[in-house]
Amino acid sequence: MPSSDDLEQTLQRLVRRVAMLMQAEKCVFLLHDRERGELVARRPALGLNAEEVRTLKVPLGSGISGRAFASGEPVIIHDTAELEECDQAWIKRVDAHNLIAYPLIIERPDEQARSTDRMPVGVLHVINKRDAAQFSADDVRLLSVMAKQ
Repeated sequence: MPSSDDLEQTLQRLVRRVAMLMQAEKCVFLLHDRERGELVARRPALGLNAEEVRTLKVPLGSGISGRAFASGEPVIIHDTAELEECDQAWIKRVDAHNLIAYPLIIERPDEQARSTDRMPVGVLHVINKRDAAQFSADDVRLLSVMAKQ
């Protein structure tokens, strides 16, 4: 097992790489907190300060994060002004204009190396495509390759 420092360094490199390849200003993991029934932001995060990360919590059954988590399908939002009211508070806090909510799923293989057990563990948010561009289906495909790592 890697040490917590090694894991945090690996995740920091991953967050930077995702943001660079996706041309995103911000990137943050929201992980499932079973006790609270929430998706909770965790470090490392790119483009968010410590207070934004500490306070970014989303009820499991609501909003874009909850939808991506529950469905296991990525969601592209081209204009965050059109999101439900339950998302607006955190969207304003992190100054998000567009984003991808990508579900993080651990797949456990059976004896024949087939994926049989899929367990959602969180959502990766990639926020604000640079140069006022929009995220696309190509971005989601690229993110799907990276998320499996």
